[in-house]
Amino acid sequence: PKGVGVVCVKKEGIKAGTYVQDYLGELYTPWRWYERQDAIKKREPGKALPDFFNITLERPKDDDAGIDTLFVEAAHRCTFASRLSHSCAPNCQTVVLAHGGQLTI
Repeated sequence: PKGVGVVCVKKEGIKAGTYVQDYLGELYTPWRWYERQDAIKKREPGKALPDFFNITLERPKDDDAGIDTLFVEAAHRCTFASRLSHSCAPNCQTVVLAHGGQLTI
């Protein structure tokens, strides 16, 4: 059900700064992301857009590949980490790392 999210059952919780899981999903450029949403609206006029498990990925400013923004849609090809970042009261932080032109969340 909506709003339940992922819960840590360990009494002591998870120590701050602990690696939990990579955030995986399909990558979209901003123009492609909005084009996709427009196509859904056109296909189903008057109907609300479905829930998306997307996150905006901003390439770190110090990355040699330059500054860029991508949308990562984790509704289907994902890990449970995509459910950690969707909360009204988030208690888990995402961190973007760049190494050799490759990004990871």
